[in-house]
Amino acid sequence: MGIDIELKECVNENTLRYGIGELSEISSTKIQDQLILLEEYLQKFCMKQRQLNEQIKQSNKLSISSVSSGAKVPRSQINLNTNTLKLYIEKRIQEIEKDDILNINRTKKLKSEKGELSMYIDGLRQKVVDSFEMKLYIEKLEAENKRLIQQIEDRQKDIQKLEIENNKLRKEVADQNNKKIVSFS
Repeated sequence: MGIDIELKECVNENTLRYGIGELSEISSTKIQDQLILLEEYLQKFCMKQRQLNEQIKQSNKLSISSVSSGAKVPRSQINLNTNTLKLYIEKRIQEIEKDDILNINRTKKLKSEKGELSMYIDGLRQKVVDSFEMKLYIEKLEAENKRLIQQIEDRQKDIQKLEIENNKLRKEVADQNNKKIVSFS
């Protein structure tokens, strides 16, 4: 009866979380019972996965000691025959670990590579952001540069106009001075 109540509570929590509503408010008792049956199966499935995971972890622990006890060959015999029994066990363990039947080492390697790739991707993202910021900064400097070039060109035009006007004024002054000069002859 206690398991039934726990299952009902679990189903009720899930139906609320999934937006279905209270289990007791579902109009059909048949659907309520089916939801409980579904949850019971899913919990058994999860339990089986946990058990398999634990078995895999235990199967992964291969050592001279575990081989000795599993094969019922005394450890003392293995230690006495290092050139045969111990060497054989060590070489077989290496082969088995290299074969990686359960892909445990592959998973570790993939996790490591994933971490490295994540760091590389983060670095690339930062470079993209930095280059984008640099591009904006360069565009800002180019606009400033164009503005300054335009200012210089405007000043050069002003200087040319002033030089032309200055030359005209000098000529006028020279002409005025020539008219005022009286010859003494």
